[in-house]
Amino acid sequence: MTPDGKTVRTFGDKEAERGYLEEPAGICLYENLVYVSDTGRDRIIVFTKDRRFIEEFGGGGDGTKQFDDPAGLTLHLGILYVADRGNHRIQIFSKDGIYLSSIGSKGDKEGQLR
Repeated sequence: MTPDGKTVRTFGDKEAERGYLEEPAGICLYENLVYVSDTGRDRIIVFTKDRRFIEEFGGGGDGTKQFDDPAGLTLHLGILYVADRGNHRIQIFSKDGIYLSSIGSKGDKEGQLR
C-alpha cells in the first residue's frame, strides 16, 4: 500500500488456479519467499516476492501437517513456526514445508496451551 492507503498490488486472488487465499491471517517474508497462513482453508501458502505461487500445504484436521485455524507464523534460521490456534499447538516445519515437530496441546498443565 502507498502511504495514503492505495493498493499497489495483490496476490492470492480467488480467480487464481492455485494459491488463492480465502481468509489470510498471517504473513512472513524469508529470503525471496512470502509465507501466508490461510485460516479459511487451513493451509500455508508460499509465493515468491513477485507473487508467483510456489506451493501450499496443510488442510483441515488435527494430524501432522494439518491445521485448525492457522494464524501467526514466523521463520527464523530456515525454520517455520505456525500458530495452529484451533489445535492449541505450534507446528514446526523446514522452510520447504517439511514437518519437523510440534509444541503444546490443549490444557492448563505445563507445556499445554489454551
